Amino acid sequence: MTTLFLVSFFTLTAYVIGSSIAVGIPSSLSDTFYQLPSPFKHLFSVALFTDSVTLCPVMVQGVSEDFNFLAFLSCAALMVVAAAPQFKGIDKHFHQIAALVCAAIALIWCFAAIGVTALGVIIGASVIVNAIAWLIVGYDGFADCLTWRLEMSAFAATYACAALTL
Repeated sequence: MTTLFLVSFFTLTAYVIGSSIAVGIPSSLSDTFYQLPSPFKHLFSVALFTDSVTLCPVMVQGVSEDFNFLAFLSCAALMVVAAAPQFKGIDKHFHQIAALVCAAIALIWCFAAIGVTALGVIIGASVIVNAIAWLIVGYDGFADCLTWRLEMSAFAATYACAALTL
């Protein structure tokens, strides 16, 4: 499970860092699909699909059997986001609903996995992500990347909770 966790974590981290270097911190992670040059557009889908497939078993193992459905729902929603990357066009409704479901269910999974400690993990992840964003984009660009900061906070909290269940 540790290997799957690391593959998932480093795949997403490499995509986030690589795309941020290439185009700056976008308004949302999904926006990198539009901002990256054509041969690299589909790395968004590859990264999120790989992330969901490799993180799902870790999440399933991290909770009691009664809450396994949370892992499956969250990862399935992330697969929908990966399969429908054109959130400004034809995939708008599928993409946006799946992204919200993924984040919400993943954070609920955190509470199912580690209990009330998840609140501290979620707050800590949000503080760290926001501090990093502030250092990179400064005051002027901070509001422009609100969705990105929320997405990265949800990912960071989910990974921190998953790490605590290993």
